[in-house]
Amino acid sequence: MKEIKTALMVGLIGIRLLRDEAIATYVLWAIALPFLTVYLGNRKHWWALIPTYILLAIGLMVLLTEGGLMDDDLVPPYVLFAIAVPFFFVYARNPKQWWPLIPAGILTIVGISFLI
Repeated sequence: MKEIKTALMVGLIGIRLLRDEAIATYVLWAIALPFLTVYLGNRKHWWALIPTYILLAIGLMVLLTEGGLMDDDLVPPYVLFAIAVPFFFVYARNPKQWWPLIPAGILTIVGISFLI
């Protein structure tokens, strides 16, 4: 699988479809793919969603910042909100467990403070 992803990346760079910031995003998303495959292969391996999500979120951030769609000042709130999302998701799946609201709330408040 690694060889296929590498060959695809080299090919896309060679024909100039993959350039600049898109290369970093491609690499991060390519690293995320095996983790997603682990989860999809056996749903009991939910832990694989954590690195998948982190790599996808950071890859998107690189694409947005380097593509000029997101200002560098928005990177700290983006990271904080990206970390808060899984905690909100855990709470939404089981509202009886309220503990995820604590880190989610703190991260969201700090993220908002960076925006202000």
